[in-house]
Amino acid sequence: MIVACHFLFKKPKAIWISSSGFLANDAERDLTNVGVNLAKLPLIKLSTYGFGTIHHEQGVLFCTYTALCGGSTKNGQTHYQQIIDWAGKDFNGIVNIGIIYTEYFDLFLTLFNSFFQNYAACF
Repeated sequence: MIVACHFLFKKPKAIWISSSGFLANDAERDLTNVGVNLAKLPLIKLSTYGFGTIHHEQGVLFCTYTALCGGSTKNGQTHYQQIIDWAGKDFNGIVNIGIIYTEYFDLFLTLFNSFFQNYAACF
């Protein structure tokens, strides 16, 4: 619901972090259940882009903790950098965090707080 409200207030980007890529369908269902029109605010699955540029001006970027915190790179680009490039330096949207595991929590805070100054996290 928070993501839907932010969209109504002209904050067109959000990030949804989950423990499993299999939960993307559940995320779409949850967004639809609270009235989000997925044609206007699509769920963007990071896994479909590899390390390429994400070509959506707005939407909810869905990724897993593993993709976010993993060390995998292509030509020096990480998924974390890919998310930053998509969200932009002035990102002030919601970061929706699913069940977070202790080993990811500190890393998540370090990564996001080092770049995004005005985001809101909901756990």
